[in-house]
Amino acid sequence: MAPRRPTERSLSDAFREAYQAAGISQAEIAEATGVDQPRVSKWARGESQPPLEKLPTIDALFQKPKGYILRLAGYVDDGIEAALSGDPALTDYGRSAVLSFYRFTRDEFNEGPPI
Repeated sequence: MAPRRPTERSLSDAFREAYQAAGISQAEIAEATGVDQPRVSKWARGESQPPLEKLPTIDALFQKPKGYILRLAGYVDDGIEAALSGDPALTDYGRSAVLSFYRFTRDEFNEGPPI
């Protein structure tokens, strides 16, 4: 069984919530991300999800920090590092390895590919 995210919101739900709150049109999102408006509409309706590589551009368009939509959807949780640091089941070596991997992964999501 897959671990549950802190929220049950899908990436499409988080995208739709963020774009509606930002007051940005689907046409503006399409132009900024280099896709057509019908594709953005599919993201908003949950028929498909915005690609991860487009999220940094979308976050910037919404004037939000990188990783904003991922946080709304529950894929990034700022409390994870604290929980890992204090996990008594981890040895010092295991804690160091897990934290290093977590930080690398978090930074990759937050930075995203070059745009």
